[in-house]
Amino acid sequence: MRLQKLSPLFVLLLAACGGGGGGDNGTPASESRVLLERVAGSMDDRSGTTATDPVRGCVDGPATDILLGWGRALAIAANGQTLYLDERGMCDGRYRIRQLDLATGKVTTLATSAERPAPDAPVPVQLTGFLTPSALAQAPDGTLLIADSEVFDGSLTLSSRTRPGLGNGVWALAPDGALRQVAGFAQPTGTPMADGTGAGAVFESITALCADAQGGFYVEDLGRVRRLTADGTVQTLADTQGQRFHGLYCGPAGQALTSTRQADGTYRLVALPSGLTLGAWDAASAPYAPASAQTAWAWAPGALFLADLESGKGLPGTRVPLNASGQLQIAGQAYTPDREALRAASGEVAYLRTTYGIVRMTYR
Repeated sequence: MRLQKLSPLFVLLLAACGGGGGGDNGTPASESRVLLERVAGSMDDRSGTTATDPVRGCVDGPATDILLGWGRALAIAANGQTLYLDERGMCDGRYRIRQLDLATGKVTTLATSAERPAPDAPVPVQLTGFLTPSALAQAPDGTLLIADSEVFDGSLTLSSRTRPGLGNGVWALAPDGALRQVAGFAQPTGTPMADGTGAGAVFESITALCADAQGGFYVEDLGRVRRLTADGTVQTLADTQGQRFHGLYCGPAGQALTSTRQADGTYRLVALPSGLTLGAWDAASAPYAPASAQTAWAWAPGALFLADLESGKGLPGTRVPLNASGQLQIAGQAYTPDREALRAASGEVAYLRTTYGIVRMTYR
């Protein structure tokens, strides 16, 4: 659950990054130095087919030729040359974890969701694989963590995870393809959040995963920030005053940001694990993608931009405008970005999910 409070300072941030034809950085929107490229998915961001296309849906191959199904998770390998993503396959509706090699442009399927257990399966149900992936992160040893949490896809289908063994949790996918449960799953969906180890941990709704610099992971669970260690121990985090953190924003090289609510009702970005507050501007309302210790890609009304974390202002020439429908324009084609799936590979490069594809933004 992301913050919904709209900060009035984001109007100022928009002006600072070129909104309205110019800003105090002196760079009009027409002079953007951000190169936009489609690196995966259909050209016009529409499937153009049914969910049972066996030719281009669910097949491996060149990223710009195949059909990518709907998905939200996006992670970048430590080397910056590989993307990991989830998708609901355009051939059969099953979820897949896929890898995009940015050097070759090839998409490879790493794992496919398990069959849903029968309604009369004995409890606790023994899952053999993930059901509904919701977030991804790669460990330094190449292991890929997969959050397996209830996903809202617009349908009216009731939860199928309301029995013991079918709760939300986290899997580890080893480089050799072996899959194991790390934490969670034992308690059914709807059980209150609880810290613990392995099956003793309870998750409510996992929406983000970040690898940290100490070999563990940060988890965003129903807006709260929790830490997951290699042995499956889960602990909910708070600041030195006991105030819980809000939101989780993943960056390269183990960098992660969150935010805390101030006494005046505003929010400040906080670096993890140090707890250092960044800047004195209201950081509520928008997703971020930390790009370096000083910068982060961010959303403002009608635009994306690369922000200075101390001032909250956009760097010159980094404003990427969105049209009235919230879409990016690339070579005359419209792409609808997902606010929750924005990740930075470095200070100059970021990737974001669109409805049926992936776009790269490069600040030149």
